[in-house]
Amino acid sequence: MTAAWKQLRCERLAKDNYLCQRCLKRKRIVPATMVHHIKPVKDYPELALLTTGNMDHFVTFVVDE
Repeated sequence: MTAAWKQLRCERLAKDNYLCQRCLKRKRIVPATMVHHIKPVKDYPELALLTTGNMDHFVTFVVDE
């Protein structure tokens, strides 16, 4: 994990109040523990980052892709 990614990750978690955004859409309050990106940030910096809980990140990564 690079220093740049750690900084970006911390910024995103703080911006989303450390809450899983997928869960909030389902009216559930779950702490965010991960930041998900669809493609590598260094190659696609314009893509939105999504804060997720552990299970939502697994579901997003395995099922959605």
